[in-house]
Amino acid sequence: MLDLTRSGVVRRFSLFVALGASVVACGSEAPPGTESVDGGGAGAPATTGGNRSHFPLQDGAVSIYRHSSKGGWDETVTLTEISPGVYLEVDSGHPEGERTEATLEVDAQGRVFRTSKKVYNDDVLDSSVVYDPGFIRFDPAWLDMEVNESRTYSYDRTEISADGTPDPTRPRSHVYTSFGRQSLTVLGTRYSDCLVIRRERDYNDVDGEAEDEKKHIYFAPKVGKVQEINLDSGNTEQLVSYTE
Repeated sequence: MLDLTRSGVVRRFSLFVALGASVVACGSEAPPGTESVDGGGAGAPATTGGNRSHFPLQDGAVSIYRHSSKGGWDETVTLTEISPGVYLEVDSGHPEGERTEATLEVDAQGRVFRTSKKVYNDDVLDSSVVYDPGFIRFDPAWLDMEVNESRTYSYDRTEISADGTPDPTRPRSHVYTSFGRQSLTVLGTRYSDCLVIRRERDYNDVDGEAEDEKKHIYFAPKVGKVQEINLDSGNTEQLVSYTE
């Protein structure tokens, strides 16, 4: 089991920054370096060459994802750097009015963790969550794993109600397995050298029953997550556009 210690993660900031700036809409033409397929719409930066991670953290970056759940809907995710190595990730919410604001932190090894999250319903705080030392979102070491090689990451999750009352802290683990690299087309844009990771829950619910959920997540160079498939429900999340 991989040892994740608190000392490896950037000091946590609990302050969430209010974002008042409007999101700039993506252009209608694919930028140079991408390959538009079948008349696809806005593309993403070049996905070959360079040394940037498959999970870039760029201040002001905006990603739009199309979800197949709830009849289909688009989610806008905005990233803001609030201090060195600490980012606020804000999504626009789904059709039922729920949205989240999460804190992402980068440690000395370049691993990206979600360390806290706030959940809003119709812009009213519903609950918050703290992850210790963090729920990992990306590890550069995955790029060097062999096909079918796995790593397990563990953390504690504490959910807190709107009035500040915490639920009992629960231990959690996820197993991440490499399925190698592949090229794929997502909503008309071709991405090369995508890292494919299966994320699998490895913990029990409050009744002691195994939590079964497996997802395939596709990470493209210079862009980050371009597709996510829930292998249990069949729901998908696909990148419409990415801008920096």
